[in-house]
Amino acid sequence: MKNLLLFLFLAIVTTQTHAQTEIAYDSLTDIHQYSFRAQLYDYNSNNQQNSYHTVAIKGTCFLFNGWQKGIVPLQNSRNLAVPLNYNVMEDHLVILVDGEQREVYPEVFVIKDMTFIRINNQYYEALHLGKTKLLRQYRARLDKVERNGYNENIKYDYEYSKTEELYLQQEDGMLTPVRLNERSLLSKLNDTKTARSIVRNKDLNLRVEKDVITLLASLEKE
Repeated sequence: MKNLLLFLFLAIVTTQTHAQTEIAYDSLTDIHQYSFRAQLYDYNSNNQQNSYHTVAIKGTCFLFNGWQKGIVPLQNSRNLAVPLNYNVMEDHLVILVDGEQREVYPEVFVIKDMTFIRINNQYYEALHLGKTKLLRQYRARLDKVERNGYNENIKYDYEYSKTEELYLQQEDGMLTPVRLNERSLLSKLNDTKTARSIVRNKDLNLRVEKDVITLLASLEKE
């Protein structure tokens, strides 16, 4: 039954990846070595030949280094447990099936106790789910290292940079960016007066994520 569920899931929502191959990783420097294959035209023999070259990249486009244990919920309250990782830059989940990497786009997945949900074709970590959701979006960018007289000793060619942004989603469905501070959060909530009272009564610090979650959960009980 598990194999049948896996087959049906893959048949509907996956594509096989054909990305570069990682050939080495230095955990101390967080530098990855990738092998790329290119097609070069040989004018002498009038055909194309495979050509390989390596590129050093600091960091990764994935949320984690290496495969993680995770779950993809299926229909009928079943879960698909497979090694997976979240590609932040391209905004898709990658799972490992029979030694092959596959891109998948489920509505929900769980990785290392972090739940991600898909909203408007983008993934957000669900920090709090309720009438008002607290969401975190991850983004990544790959920058080429520009050589100059001061960085000639850098041992990599490209570097990933990652950013995070918090959002509130209230009952109207709109996603509103917020910061972890009282002024930003309270000004975005529909019931600011009640929220302010809860913050005062519970002595909440809205610069702390868990206190923001406490506020949202308390608002739902009012």
